[in-house]
Amino acid sequence: MRTALKRNPFLSYLFAGALLTGCGGSFPFAHQIEVEQGNILEPERVERIQEGMTREEVRQLLGSPLLEHPFHAERWDYIYTNHGGGNDPVRQRLTIHFENDTVARITEEPDRAR
Repeated sequence: MRTALKRNPFLSYLFAGALLTGCGGSFPFAHQIEVEQGNILEPERVERIQEGMTREEVRQLLGSPLLEHPFHAERWDYIYTNHGGGNDPVRQRLTIHFENDTVARITEEPDRAR
């Protein structure tokens, strides 16, 4: 007995193409969804953060941090990632260090592709 794939070579090619498309390749002309995660770090707001500001003042400007470390209560991390949409991935990270509940130090990693 012959299977349907042996009888019709078009079905064989169609089946092989469907399998290869599902193996990590992208389907031509398919819409890629843009995925944004984390805190959007607007440069105007980040520039307004200064040493000596309280935690509440920082929270009002940037919102709640993405990461509040349970073992490092004196550190807040604001992280933003953007994947997809046909563009290179972008990742930003802003870390705010506190001493006595006021900003002591700010470290920022610029936009970078991963």
